[in-house]
Parts: sequence; C-alpha cells; structure tokens
Amino acid sequence: MYDQTELIHADDTRWRSRSARSERSDAESTLVIPAEDWHIWVNVNSHGYYILPVLLLPAWISVRIALRPLSNVLQEVASRGPQELAPLQSTPKHQELRSVVDCINDLLTRVDESAERERALIADAAHELRAPLAAMHVNVEALLAHAPARHNGNCSTASSAAATAPPGWCASCSCSCAARLAHPRRCVCSA
Repeated sequence: MYDQTELIHADDTRWRSRSARSERSDAESTLVIPAEDWHIWVNVNSHGYYILPVLLLPAWISVRIALRPLSNVLQEVASRGPQELAPLQSTPKHQELRSVVDCINDLLTRVDESAERERALIADAAHELRAPLAAMHVNVEALLAHAPARHNGNCSTASSAAATAPPGWCASCSCSCAARLAHPRRCVCSA
C-alpha cells in the first residue's frame, strides 16, 4: 500500500487529496478535502499522530514508577556526608539494583577500613615521634640540673626577654641551653 498526498488549486480554492493504493489488488481510494487553516489537523490526524499523547502519558508514568527504586538509592547516596561510611539502608527488590547497592556497600566498607588503618598509622606515628621528643626533653632537663655553674644566668627566666623564650632556650642568642652546655664557645652569652 502506498500513500500519496497532493495539493490541488481549483477555482481559487485549495484542496488536499490523499490517495492510497492496495499492494494486493488494483483498488485505489482518494480522499479530497478543503485545504484551509485546518489542513494541518487533517494531515496530523491522517498519520495517527493524535494517538501520540495518549501513548506517551502512560509510558512516562510507567518509566517514573519503574525508576523509583533507583531514585531512592540515589537520594540516599546524595544525602550522605563525607564521613558517613555506613552501608546503605536501601534494599531494592530488583536483582540488578540490589547488586549495585551491594557493590556500593562493599566499597563503603573498604573505604571505612582503609580510613581506620590510616587513623591507626597516624596515632602510631604520633606516639613514635612523642617518645624521642620526651627523651630529649628529659636529657635537657638533666643537663641543666647537673651543670648550673656553666650558665651565666641569661637563660630561661633570668630576664624579661627570657620570659618569652621557650624553656631551655637563651633569650640573648636563641641557642638552647643544652647546645650551650655541649659547645660553650658557640654561644655568645656563655661565661
């Protein structure tokens, strides 16, 4: 069956003709209508476009309903903060979406374990750094306690400038008391 549309002008009037011929027989039909302002409606109507809104609305509603579980999972993921690494609470009924949620939960678990290992490493490193610093502090205090005669009194709280210097540091030349005791010639204020 072929379909042919023509525009005909006769007696200052426009006419639209549409012819259709059957492929199985020699039958042919022709429809002639006035082609005025409503000829677009006839053309659209003759091709079946009037059914399109009737079909699109239920299709759109069906797609929205079918994608609702995915939207729920997306909203839950989007509402999380960077520190929330607990597994997702959504458990969709669809197998395909459930496997995606399971993969996201596995990823969140691995990231949480990695962050916990990182926190433990930082805590261990901080402890390892504090221990030598504490030992050095004890050694400096011991040196100061055993050698007070070698100091000229310009260190620690001997003057107002020394009050702003850290404990064990000389306010005059900014060297530490332990360094001055070990190398007295390098300190300007040494006796």
